[in-house]
Order: sequence, then structure tokens, then C-alpha cells
Amino acid sequence: MKRIIQSRTTEHLIDLYTKIGDVKKEVSIIKNNHLKHISCSIYKIEKNLNRLIWGLITGMGALILTLITLVFK
Repeated sequence: MKRIIQSRTTEHLIDLYTKIGDVKKEVSIIKNNHLKHISCSIYKIEKNLNRLIWGLITGMGALILTLITLVFK
């Protein structure tokens, strides 16, 4: 009777270790894939923010030049 239980226990342990290994691989794949997508998204946001900042700086410069010309007129 002990021999049957021992073999079942061994089979269950091997099955559990296999499942744990598969879960570790899946977590690694998901983590690496999301990091790649996050870095792409951050780059796109950075590009849009740079355009916005330069647009604001240009607009402020145009406003300041207009006010200067009105003051000295």
C-alpha cells in the first residue's frame, strides 16, 4: 500500500513542478511583453509632450513680442 501512495505522491510532485515551471515561463513572457509595450507608449507620450511644450513656448513668445510692440508703439 505504501508503494502505491509513494508513486502517486511522486507523480503529483512532478506534475506540480511542471505546472510551476510553466507558470514561471508565462509570467516572464507577459512581463517582458508588457515592458516592451510600455516603453513604446512612453516614447509616444514623450513625443506628444515635446510638441505641446514647443507649441506653448512659441505661442508665449509670439504673445510677448506682440505686447512689446504694443507698448513701444
